[in-house]
Amino acid sequence: MGDRGAPVKQPAKKAAPVPTKEGKQTVPKKRRPPKSRYPVQKSEAEWKKQLTKDEFKILRKKGTQRSGCGEYDRIFPESGFFGCRGCGHPLYSAKSKFPDKGWSAFDKCYHSTEGKCHVKVREDMGGLEVVCANCGSHLGHVFYGERHTETNERH
Repeated sequence: MGDRGAPVKQPAKKAAPVPTKEGKQTVPKKRRPPKSRYPVQKSEAEWKKQLTKDEFKILRKKGTQRSGCGEYDRIFPESGFFGCRGCGHPLYSAKSKFPDKGWSAFDKCYHSTEGKCHVKVREDMGGLEVVCANCGSHLGHVFYGERHTETNERH
């Protein structure tokens, strides 16, 4: 830290030469970030412009919504679907929603005619994170074995 509390800019580190099979020294090229595996791709600035501050924190930065404060927690429609807040992609049918403590809960997700699930599950710090298969937005976590419904899963 500088004398006024501002961070001191460190000089950029140069890549160390790496020997090749022929014994020559080469400097490794910078790696490009992996191409997104989601059809909807937006920059961080575009997401920030589209979403509220809280939505951005939850959907794009894997934040957690406070328990019991979601606008759909106490709404149980007879028909329709719940879509991704980031891209509108249908995720869960209204019939798959069930009462739970704290957060909206679903026990089945949509599958397209091609047989692809509309949500993806990936490991996340010991749990299973649920993301939108269309834009990669964080939707929460999936839990198995709680016996709340016949499917025995809670999203």
